[in-house]
Amino acid sequence: MPAYTHYSVVQHVKRQYRQQPFTSIAEQMQQCRLRQRQTFPVFDCADMHQGASGFAEDGCFYSTQTAAFQNSDMWQYANLNKQEQQQVQLLQQQVAATVLHTASSYRFHFGYRKGQWVLLFADLRVPCSA
Repeated sequence: MPAYTHYSVVQHVKRQYRQQPFTSIAEQMQQCRLRQRQTFPVFDCADMHQGASGFAEDGCFYSTQTAAFQNSDMWQYANLNKQEQQQVQLLQQQVAATVLHTASSYRFHFGYRKGQWVLLFADLRVPCSA
């Protein structure tokens, strides 16, 4: 199930996994060259075998085609009150770019504010684990 938590300082964020700091994900992520895509590579759980990511193509990708995330209703499956639901929906509309790291399946959603990119959402769900 998705979980939403608001933080202003990334150093205060703890991941559910072993209560490690959010910044510890850098240890899991291999460096790779960021490549632009209109759409991300297709994912299939059946393709996750012998260390394969399950994506049709591996690497780090970014896209400014963010309508699918902006229109996502994933927030409905989290335990949010009405005000929090509205805040999430408004923040989703500010997403201007998404980065996908296929080795971890993590997706990072960014907005552009006051001349700089800011992380708005980090999707650290493990695919095919539901």
